[in-house]
Amino acid sequence: MTSGLAQPNSVPVRAQGSRARRRALRPGWVETICLTVILGLVVVVVFGPLLAPYSPNAIDAFAISAPPSATHLLGTDDVGRDLLSRLIIGARPTLLGATLIIAMSATAGTILALIAAWFGGGVDWVVSRNLNLLFAFPGLLLAILATAVFGAGLTGPVIALSLAYTPYFGRVVRSAALRERRMAYVDAASVQGVSSTRIALRHILPNVGGLIVVQASVNFGYVVIDLAAVSFLGLGVQPPTADWGEMISEGQQAILSGTPYEVIWAGAAILITVLAVTVLGNRLASRWGYER
Repeated sequence: MTSGLAQPNSVPVRAQGSRARRRALRPGWVETICLTVILGLVVVVVFGPLLAPYSPNAIDAFAISAPPSATHLLGTDDVGRDLLSRLIIGARPTLLGATLIIAMSATAGTILALIAAWFGGGVDWVVSRNLNLLFAFPGLLLAILATAVFGAGLTGPVIALSLAYTPYFGRVVRSAALRERRMAYVDAASVQGVSSTRIALRHILPNVGGLIVVQASVNFGYVVIDLAAVSFLGLGVQPPTADWGEMISEGQQAILSGTPYEVIWAGAAILITVLAVTVLGNRLASRWGYER
């Protein structure tokens, strides 16, 4: 006869399911590499002035367009400035600007999406039409137009790109919020007299929070590229302030003279950043069940 007692080596089904969930949430080697790169970028942004071996604008007259060496690990540009120092300091305007754009566009898009999903009808139609209208304007074009209004610098591109990326959040969050709006727990909370704002912020928003994180991580890479393009065109951060896009713009002339170090390092920094954040975002989307 089979005993009702569990066998010595058996594991309860609930424990097995818990372990499976923990394994599913455990980051793999790809996620670990991406997180390491992102953490390194955060350290560079926060402690950049302490990590840079030289002032980003200090000129070494005896090392003009010098190759990598013990004195200048990544070489120097065409006026003798240390490229490692400029690369470290240049991470701050690029990454902080991109973070600000993502934060502003995610906030605006989420608020509009929750309003559209909750009220529906004519409100949903107006919000959806305005989001579609914003899709018609390329982000880079809006950034150029904003520069004409606000002048060169980060202010214009940040405002313009925030508007350009708002519909990317608004559209996906609206779809998810509409599904949550039809759930029984929303009706139950309404019957109990819970206010619309409280239901949206305390119940619906947490349930779509994962989607917002995934969308933010994927969009971050595109924002970095757009900001670099604006600086490359001379409409963003102005010399002599270090910025990755501006470094590529300044270094393109040096390519003809056989010293492409500035373009290589700045381009590599942008590429690694975009790959790390985008791959992590796609992995999160796959793990959390969001189809892209």
